Amino acid sequence: MSLKIKELQKELQKKKIDYAVFYDKDPNLQYFAEVTAEHIILTVPKKGKPTLHVAGFEADRIKKQTKIKVIKGRKIKVKGTIGVVYNKISLKKAKELEKQGKITNIEETCIKLRQVKTKKEQEIIRKACKETDKIMQHCLNNLNRFKTEQDIAKYLKKIINFLGYEPSFKPIIATGKNAGTPHHTPGKTKLKGFTIIDFGIKYKGYCSDMTRTVYYGKPSKKEENTYKKLLQIQKELITKAKEGTTFEKINELAHKKIGKKLIHKIGHSLGIEVHDPSERPLKLKKGMIITIEPGMYTKKYGIRIEDDILITKNKPEILTQTTKELKKANF
Repeated sequence: MSLKIKELQKELQKKKIDYAVFYDKDPNLQYFAEVTAEHIILTVPKKGKPTLHVAGFEADRIKKQTKIKVIKGRKIKVKGTIGVVYNKISLKKAKELEKQGKITNIEETCIKLRQVKTKKEQEIIRKACKETDKIMQHCLNNLNRFKTEQDIAKYLKKIINFLGYEPSFKPIIATGKNAGTPHHTPGKTKLKGFTIIDFGIKYKGYCSDMTRTVYYGKPSKKEENTYKKLLQIQKELITKAKEGTTFEKINELAHKKIGKKLIHKIGHSLGIEVHDPSERPLKLKKGMIITIEPGMYTKKYGIRIEDDILITKNKPEILTQTTKELKKANF
């Protein structure tokens, strides 16, 4: 039985919950069972072995992927107090469970357990970041061949698919004034000025997330200094990402240094989901993986620099290593 399941069972016993039940594409099912599939249910008793209830046509495939007992069929028998994640379960399924016992929300328990990554999870995310670095470097090496935002987005998707991965989210490519919108959707806009390239991949179910900003044309001295200022701020913020501090303190410092041009939080937790859930306030602990992504946004331009950071006992480990020197194209 995995360490993750054992930790969940400790929490169930502590809170006097008889079973935890997770359905289908709930990221918590993927986290605890370490498999991904539709038509699947994971039941975890407070004591004893967990079970995966799988639709018949998926059962044989899932058996090859897990050490958890697999039963064909999706009928489950549970009783007593049943823990579920409220926002990951349909009303219909909730009503079915209520016929067998009393349901209670265990979302906070799942968040607490998912925040600190095991050694195995750390290695998977480290590998995801290394592969992301390779893909980003491919992109940077080819900047002069791209003409529009969509050109870069299509290229990234092509490379990601060729290497056998999938994007952890739709790539964000934003140039010129479009970069003033943090989550701009790539269009046919011609590349000009500061251009944000933000993407990640999924590797063995875990996400990476990295952003670099490049420049199409020749930046003015003022623009180069603006970029250098943001880069120095990002480097300083990363040094603050130490065990014992809170994510909110880093966020507060970022907003103090950047001011109104920073219009979002300084980052997020990273794991099975690109925006992995986390407690608020979030006290940083060894084994957590977060992003640090300060940005400056105006009506004329946008700049963002993002890295994935592993919290350690000593200094933070930067998992994404692609150069942050301002790359220039077509000038």
